[in-house]
Amino acid sequence: AASNIVTAALDDASGKRLARAWLLPAEVQVAVAVGDLDRAGAAVAELTGTAAAFDSPVLAGAAATAAGRLQLATGDPAASFSLRAAIRQWHELDVPYEVAIARLLLGQACRQCGDEAGARRVAQPVLDDGYRGMDPAATVVGSPEQVAERFAGYAAMGYDHVLVRHLADEKEEVLAS
Repeated sequence: AASNIVTAALDDASGKRLARAWLLPAEVQVAVAVGDLDRAGAAVAELTGTAAAFDSPVLAGAAATAAGRLQLATGDPAASFSLRAAIRQWHELDVPYEVAIARLLLGQACRQCGDEAGARRVAQPVLDDGYRGMDPAATVVGSPEQVAERFAGYAAMGYDHVLVRHLADEKEEVLAS
């Protein structure tokens, strides 16, 4: 459903480069989520070109985040560089929500490269601040095995329902958890 909505919105914005640019980060996120990496790549390329053409710092931040998201999905270690650039850009623009998203993606990139300590180091400040208003004590973060272990502890306390928000874009990682 999300894929159809974004596609329709992009079609409606055909020929309107800036209007499309605001939709392209969602296009990348949805395309990565459904495993359409060619579509995500085309959206990253278009967004990067538009950001450069209009010399827009906001679009540059969005393009860096989108590139990092795609690189993360393809297992490209360059994701760390793109996401660090995104964090710097969003920080300079004072856009804390986008800084948080880029930091969480960078944490995934660190984990993907086997750097669990680095993953924790870059993501922990976001979690400590209460990601999306969540009580930091109620937030469970980690590999699928770590999350399952933490949930088992809740089950032992008698809890039988949890609300889960996956931050991973990789379908296999979400399903494994």
